[in-house]
This record gives sequence, C-alpha cells and structure tokens, in this order.
Amino acid sequence: MRLMIYTDPCVIKTKPSGYSKVAMSLIQGIRDRHQVAHTPMLRTNKMGLFVYQNLLVYPSGDEEFGEDVIEKNCLHFNADAVLTLKDLYVFGKLATLPLEWIPYVPIDGTPIGAGVVNRLRHAFKVVSMSEFGEKELNKIGIKNTLIHHGVGEEYRRHEDRPMCRRRFHIKPDEFLIGFVGLNTERKNVSRVLEIIRETRDMNPDVDVKGFLWTNVDKEVPLRGEIIELALNEHIHWPNPEMYDHGLPEENMVELYNAFDCTITVGNEGFWLPGAESLACGVPLIVPDYAAAADRVGPGCGYKVKVSEYTRNNPVAIRQPLVDVSDAARKITRIINGDREKYAKRCLKEAEKYRWNKLIEEKWMPFLDSCDEELRPLLKEGKVQKWDQEVS
Repeated sequence: MRLMIYTDPCVIKTKPSGYSKVAMSLIQGIRDRHQVAHTPMLRTNKMGLFVYQNLLVYPSGDEEFGEDVIEKNCLHFNADAVLTLKDLYVFGKLATLPLEWIPYVPIDGTPIGAGVVNRLRHAFKVVSMSEFGEKELNKIGIKNTLIHHGVGEEYRRHEDRPMCRRRFHIKPDEFLIGFVGLNTERKNVSRVLEIIRETRDMNPDVDVKGFLWTNVDKEVPLRGEIIELALNEHIHWPNPEMYDHGLPEENMVELYNAFDCTITVGNEGFWLPGAESLACGVPLIVPDYAAAADRVGPGCGYKVKVSEYTRNNPVAIRQPLVDVSDAARKITRIINGDREKYAKRCLKEAEKYRWNKLIEEKWMPFLDSCDEELRPLLKEGKVQKWDQEVS
C-alpha cells in the first residue's frame, strides 16, 4: 500500500508535537511492508521535495494545514490513501477532494459537532484513538476501527529516581503533581493550580508541589495566578526557551519518573502524556470525561467528577470543569497509598500502548484490509494479499 501521512511536522520540527511523535512511530513501524510519504502541515517545509532517513517528505504549501498541496502531493506519490492525524475542524475542503481519506481522529467531547460528522461521512475508513471516541462515533453511525496511540520502549520506570529528581531540582521529600501539555484555554492549567493549592491545604504535613511542563507565559498568563494562590515557592516550571526547544525523550522519561502523579483537567482526544506516565509507573488524575478517562486502568489513578461544563475555548468544544475538592481528595489517596503498588499496576496497563504491539496487532491488519479493498488481488475467485508470491 502507498500511504501519505498528513499531519504536524514529524521530521523537521526540533520539538515534536504529540501528533508528530505518533506519526513518526507509525511510519517507522509500517514502512517495511508499506510505502509511506509525509506531507507536513503548518507551512514547515518550504525546501521542496526531499528524503529524510529514507522517508519522502513533500512541500507544505501556503495554507496553514496544507489543503492547497495535499491532492497534488498524493497524485505525485501515487498514493492509494491519505491518513490524517489532526483535529478535523482544521480542514475546510479535504473531505471533498478526490482522495481515499483515512482520518485518525481525536474525539474530545460530546456531542460531536455537525461539521466534524459531515466530514467523516466522506471518509474511506475512520480510525478512532480512544474508547471514548469509538463509542461517540458508533452513536452517530460512523463505522470506525479503534487503534490507540503508542509509546516507545524508552518510556520505562527509571532505576535511579533520586537522580531524576536532582536533574530537575526537586527535593526528595516533595510530593510532586506533574502536568505535561500546552498552556491553552482548553487545557485549563489554571484549574490544575487550584487543585495543587487545595491539595496543600488538605495535607499540611506534606510538601505538595507542582511541576508544569509548559510555557506559563503563553495563551493563559499563569504567573499572576500562581502568586494569587500563594504558590510562588511551590510550582516548578521550565524557562520558556527550554520548553520551546523541547527535551530529548530520555530526559522526558526522567521528568515523568520524578512525578508522584500526572494530571490533566481538560478534554483530551487521547492524552499521550497519560500513556507515557503509565509506562514510567506514575498514576494519573483525570476528568471523568472524554478520552483521558480511558487511560486510567484498574488501580492506575483516579477519575475526578466534573462539576460543570463550559465552552470557553477558541473552538467552542464542550469542556469539563472538574471539582477541585474531589481532585484534591483523589490526590490525597495517592499521597497515603503504596507507591510500589500504583507503579506495578501502571506498568502493567502501559503494555497495551507499546508500539510494537499496536503495529503488529492493530495497524498491520487494518492496512491489509484497506489494501484488499483498494487494490484487490483476485486469484481463483478469492481476494489475496499483494505481499505474497504470486505465480
């Protein structure tokens, strides 16, 4: 099969997004049996057609999400299908182009917007990335295949946790609540700060602190809120240059291993930091809403009840507002719990997100089914695979 992967830049950007990390792992996993090319979004490739580590990379075009070049790129590559890994609201005309389109779609709220539904009805196949997304798509009659995002083998529990903490200037006796993600209205990092404050008040004998792996000066200015909540000396965050440049994967592994729990309070389409955190043996705190809740396996953390909903974000997605006190109580359970038991359960749960497992058990059978439908090989009245010897 000849497959065009169309997503965030996964071979150009020094700091990969979650989507681009997934795209690169997928490309590396499937290209022994399928021919793959990549069209990066966000106007990042203005160098023309080039090859990077045996991957053909196409120009990005002048539109932010590349809809002005994707048809031309697919025709040049002679692609059988184009797989997109992006929120569907960014596309305007992709669904109407003469392409066999496979959206690997994040569903991060309910109900699914009419615009997204209309786009999906034009797709050749639909891949969901979470149980929540699978359920919501089934509700509206969109047939889909569930395939999770994966994590690499480098995400493991570190043998020297004290060293991991020293690396980030974290004291041995701190209970560290970690957040990894963008500082946007949709991520609602302000709510995370309120939860840290409430957890400190609930546990006066414990040195509860937070680590925000984000840019505190971006979309939501957080410094003022940190001061207002009297958390000046209780929040760690990187300088903007370090965050914008990004850390190598091995250092991100050390950061996760320094956490005592990892939190999100926004609506997620999958929540890759949650899967990465599990692989490092760190329990999770999530809203009982959307796809982040799917990452919490038995004994791997807690789902926090949602007190109300808002649409205070640029794309008007239904967004949860978690109950701050309930979140603090759930974190207190982790404070008083057995760290080793949490870690053991998290590591077991993380095995289902390993890339080698997902490629062999999910992606290869799915792509084989696409191949049979797009390019059927008929022999003696039966459809057979192209990757076998044919006499």
